[in-house]
Amino acid sequence: MLDAIHEFKKTHDAAETERVVHEWFDQQSDVLSAAIDANSRIAYHNQIKMEAAQDGNWYGGAYDGDYTKVRQRQLSEVWAQRSDARSNRDIWQVVMRIQQAFFRVRCDVILNRSKTAYDWFRIRNANGVGTY
Repeated sequence: MLDAIHEFKKTHDAAETERVVHEWFDQQSDVLSAAIDANSRIAYHNQIKMEAAQDGNWYGGAYDGDYTKVRQRQLSEVWAQRSDARSNRDIWQVVMRIQQAFFRVRCDVILNRSKTAYDWFRIRNANGVGTY
């Protein structure tokens, strides 16, 4: 991304460069927000499942004497947890990749090269609360 920005700056003025960087930033920021929100939904879903287990509703209510059903439910939960863990890992990789790209662009293009601080270039925190 940095190479593309530097090449673009060679043939375009500062306002046009800022416009293009802003478009890229907005697009990536939307992806970042969606990833952070997805991880929040996974965490909330896991919290609800944990609370249900603590309340004794883990296996869908009262035990009816059929251990096979209980065991099938346990296996389903294990598989769901593994799937959630893989999704969570993949989403965190997206979050970190985008935040690192934003940080590199901010440092290289804004701070070191053009000495122009874009007020709109605020990176969302991975926990979903605040920006930097």
